[in-house]
Amino acid sequence: MRSLTTACLTQLLCTCSVWAIEPVLLDDQFTLPPGFHIYRAAQAQLTGGSYDLVFDGRGRLLVGDGKAVRRLADTDGDGVFDTQQTIADGPAVAGRGPQGLLVYGDHLYVVAGDGLQLFSGAQGAGRLKFERRLGQPFNTGGDHTAHTVLRGLDGYVYLVTGDGGGTRDRRHITQASSPNHVERAASVFRLDPSGQQWECIASGGRNPPSLGMNYLGEFFSFDSDMEFHVDVPFYRPVRLNHWLTGVDLGWQQVGAHPPWYIDTLPGILDIGRGSPNWGIVYEHTQLPKRYRDAFLVCDYRWKSATSGRYSTSGRLVAFHLKRDAADWQAEFSELATAKPGAKDAQGKPVNFALVDIDVAPDGSLLLTDHNQGVWRIFYDMSDPPRIPPMVPTLPGAAADTLLQQLLTLPQPAAAWSRQRELKLRAELGQDATTQLMRAVGRDDLPVRRRLRALRLLAADFATLPSSFLETLGQMEEAEIRAQAAWLVGIRGRANETRLSIDLLADEDPFVRRRAAEALSRSPSTDAIPRLAESMADKSRSIRHAATIALSHRPTVEFLHVATRSESPQILMRTLVAAHFRNERPPVEVVRQLVHRLLQRTKLADEDRLNCLRILSLYRREIESSRELRDVATSWIRGGFPHRDRMIRWEQARLLGEFKTVEAFTTLVHELVQEKDYVTQFHLASAIAEIPRPSAGWEQAAQTRLCDWLLTTQAGWFTEFAGKGLQFPQFWATVLNKLGQHHADRLATQFEQLDPDSQLAQIVFAKVGDIPDADKLLIERFHLTQTPASRQNIVTLLGRIPTAKAASFLADQFARVEDPELRRSVVLALSAHARAGRLADIFVSALFEFADAEVIRACANGLFAANLRVQEIAIASDMTVGKLKGIQAVYFRLLELMVLHPQQTVPLEQALVVLSGQQATGSYRRPRVIWSSTAQRNGDAAWFVREFSLPQGVQRGEMIITCDNEFIAHVNGKRVAASSDWTKPLRVALDGVLHTGSNLVAIEARNQGGPAGLVASIQWTLPSGRRAGIATNPTWLFSRQPPANWSTRGSATGSWSLSVDVTEPTKNAAEAWRAFTGSTVDAPDLASQEYWHKWYLHEFGEAFVARTENVAQRGDAELHRVVLGITEIAGDVVAGRAAYLKAGCYACHGGIKNRQTTIFGPALNGVTLRLKRTELADAIVYPSKQVVERFKASVLITNDGQALQGFITEQSADFVSITDLKNKVTRLPRSEVDEIKVQNVSLMPSRLLSRFSDEEIKNLIAFLHSLR
Repeated sequence: MRSLTTACLTQLLCTCSVWAIEPVLLDDQFTLPPGFHIYRAAQAQLTGGSYDLVFDGRGRLLVGDGKAVRRLADTDGDGVFDTQQTIADGPAVAGRGPQGLLVYGDHLYVVAGDGLQLFSGAQGAGRLKFERRLGQPFNTGGDHTAHTVLRGLDGYVYLVTGDGGGTRDRRHITQASSPNHVERAASVFRLDPSGQQWECIASGGRNPPSLGMNYLGEFFSFDSDMEFHVDVPFYRPVRLNHWLTGVDLGWQQVGAHPPWYIDTLPGILDIGRGSPNWGIVYEHTQLPKRYRDAFLVCDYRWKSATSGRYSTSGRLVAFHLKRDAADWQAEFSELATAKPGAKDAQGKPVNFALVDIDVAPDGSLLLTDHNQGVWRIFYDMSDPPRIPPMVPTLPGAAADTLLQQLLTLPQPAAAWSRQRELKLRAELGQDATTQLMRAVGRDDLPVRRRLRALRLLAADFATLPSSFLETLGQMEEAEIRAQAAWLVGIRGRANETRLSIDLLADEDPFVRRRAAEALSRSPSTDAIPRLAESMADKSRSIRHAATIALSHRPTVEFLHVATRSESPQILMRTLVAAHFRNERPPVEVVRQLVHRLLQRTKLADEDRLNCLRILSLYRREIESSRELRDVATSWIRGGFPHRDRMIRWEQARLLGEFKTVEAFTTLVHELVQEKDYVTQFHLASAIAEIPRPSAGWEQAAQTRLCDWLLTTQAGWFTEFAGKGLQFPQFWATVLNKLGQHHADRLATQFEQLDPDSQLAQIVFAKVGDIPDADKLLIERFHLTQTPASRQNIVTLLGRIPTAKAASFLADQFARVEDPELRRSVVLALSAHARAGRLADIFVSALFEFADAEVIRACANGLFAANLRVQEIAIASDMTVGKLKGIQAVYFRLLELMVLHPQQTVPLEQALVVLSGQQATGSYRRPRVIWSSTAQRNGDAAWFVREFSLPQGVQRGEMIITCDNEFIAHVNGKRVAASSDWTKPLRVALDGVLHTGSNLVAIEARNQGGPAGLVASIQWTLPSGRRAGIATNPTWLFSRQPPANWSTRGSATGSWSLSVDVTEPTKNAAEAWRAFTGSTVDAPDLASQEYWHKWYLHEFGEAFVARTENVAQRGDAELHRVVLGITEIAGDVVAGRAAYLKAGCYACHGGIKNRQTTIFGPALNGVTLRLKRTELADAIVYPSKQVVERFKASVLITNDGQALQGFITEQSADFVSITDLKNKVTRLPRSEVDEIKVQNVSLMPSRLLSRFSDEEIKNLIAFLHSLR
């Protein structure tokens, strides 16, 4: 009895029933073809967050609910599911999904967790048993991860993954016979049912969740675009792909190869925009004939290219496939879409956010809607329509019709159809295989039934007689001969290779293509001559398949094909095969072949286009010979601009890639007369690659280019609505390159530069490299009266480190009255701060201005000037209320520290220099210091710091680390040394420190990557209180110290103030903090306490701030505050101000009339979409969960510099990274050590640490207003 009770409880826990709802047709809410009908077959509460779905062998529906697999049942047979049972859950199916389900006999394959999972017990009525993960891990649960899994004609399992699935190199491949040498981006895998043998059969897609297989075992996917790339030259639209065996479809990390490249293939059909999801090839009879063999695909809700937000409802689309020689054609149609404002039977809005589709046993369609359950679409012309049962009762079969039924089974790839197949084959008896083999050759049967017989035999491909394959290869029907070639390929038997070789000469192109694909699995050299001929076939697909097959032999074995052939296609494709193989021919051979190719006087347009790609693929070898490079660039220039758009496009790109200075004038001419904006973008990109010639630019052409660039400050290049979200960054990358070469010319046209434009910012950044820039800018300043132009010029003069520029700026501060211009002058002068006479200006400006940027600039300026306050003439004239002179100066600095705690570090450094006071209270919060921000490999610097100790100090210690190595001395005694920055040292200084003056002297060296020294010296005073000093920019350094530096410090030699490198060398700071257990990140409160006490001692009165300070708050407290806001009751207008204050708009948008860079998810509806706990997590702990598309990259240079942002250019020669402020950094590839995707959020932590409860409440109210 007890056991029975436990069983009942288990059943209750695993089964959930909902009130049965009669089917309600919603045809009037949808756009459907005549005779089609739709209703909701399962409510959302029954299916959960439904993703993948599949019918099992018994016709039961399985649904992935986001964290488990549910089995749904329709207990009353009314066509609406009313009960669900959880049959698989736990870590193996964790994550957003499952996103792939395949019932195979008694097994269930699940794409979830850490890859492809195998369960058993699928035929039973209870829970499934987890067996194991198959193969190496995959990423799952995301938009770009592993998705569809299905059973192929050969009985093997096929899996498709997106470009975020974790594919690289041969990570999952186990078989030498793999048609693809490597797995890359979105890939299709073939594995045996046990998961032991893995091949990659196609790669190079972007994000195709769908994988459809037709009656011939050919694979198709509806592939996504990258919506952020719309209107960028390398944008590739949503399209239908055909996965030829061994193909790489050319998706790159940034953009995609154009469809005309010789080393890839185009899609079948470009669609434009869309959001493809799962799909299936329809092989049933319930729908009209037009839909049989069609690839039906769910198109999820589309995202706006500009905002990344969903902007449409979903749709079900159909690709009506038809074989076209060696390839496939497709006609596109929409099968079902929700009408605007569509409502369900309960009056709720219909999203129709379709995810997956499957064919029910009756032939109707079941579709998961992400958060709205499961829809059913069926066809019936009756009035009123009759809703058919999903699992119809099948009549018994007479013995003479068994074979007929077997050959006409609907949806043969489905598990329920497979069960029927097994039953019919069992009834046929032991003679079933023989009857099927005979049926293949029966002329009285339709070809499709003969192909079905062959399909039923294909699962046992390994046991079929070779003679049977020979017979197939001689049959009249081309598709049967093609299947013979396919079977030979997957069997992989050397004695059958001759059949594939012979079929390469078949009269039908489809057969020839399948034969070439089969030979990609055979290493036989006997196939080389025929494959070489096939590389000149009329069909591009056959040429490509033959090239792939050739690449599966060592290059040395097939290279002679190119050297002996006169066919340009054979010559070029031989080089492509070597490229595929990553086994390039010797340089001299490449040069000879390219030279032969370029000597041909007449090339067909396709050959010319292919030749341009060859020049790109083998540019390294070509450029190693100056003579050949000149021949190649002359050949490109000679035909430019070509009448054919694709050729012209490639010519321009190659002229830039080869940095062809001679083409500059022609390219500019093409650019300025071009009307198409995307082509203008492309031509400008090519021109941007051309470096400045030693003799200078052709002036007329440069003037035309710069005039054109000025026009891009308005119009199409600045109108981002409808364009991809990353368009501004990609265009900024092009402008950045152009600015490197043409800033001098653009700088003479300041009046035409919009100060806020990308072009202006790039010109401003490059102006320091222009000869006599100071003279040029000063002349322009006097010629213009426009305030904005004058401010720009002042800003630029701050970047030119000349005495003339500094003198002019100082003069302007004394002359001008306009507040904004004076502010610009102060900011510009901070770069000239080492000219001590400027200290008067910085002190004056601290009293005049109160914004953080000026405060930081003036504090840094005073620090760099390195003067005591008594040496600054204007200090005696300053006043604050009743305070005068030096005291007023110190009061103002402390007041600013209270008002702007984020500027504590530079203000404290200014106080140290001005007062000469040793800020001993900072020993708990050292800064990382170095000799410069460059932190070059091999750098060496010698640091010294003098300090005084009172009587009675008995004990002391040093805590120190340095990236990369150091030797430390205290009072002339060597006390420590290390070359491992990850392990700071704690060094006892007992007996080393003494009363009075002490000296710490440290020799530090960098061996690559970030560089920095971080140290503290602490001691115990007689009172028991701890005190000490720590590294900060007041420490002095020298690059060439005198011999006695460790004992005499800075008394002799040349010494300078150190540079604070805490940010770029966070690793050293974090190592020090981890070692000491320090959690103090913000130094403001401790600094204020120390300097307030110093002020009291110095002036005999307490410092009383005129503005109340707002204390920082911890994360846990902030989290509780957000959780505590149960009602939206804040001030939206005030919340908008808080939103601006926190800088949220920079990544998330949401502010009108403000140019933004949206690198974070849209916040529209965020308070409705997220639970309050999730919202609190997102605000306070932004890195807890980061969406894949918003993960930035970190680029590490060879010298250790780390740049964060998004990769906007990545070629063999250069990499560009764009940060959140649209600043583009372009580096030669040779200077890049590593690029890695970050798993942490770009959103800074502790954004709200100084917000009051009221401000947080207002911020939430503003977020709630973003509908």
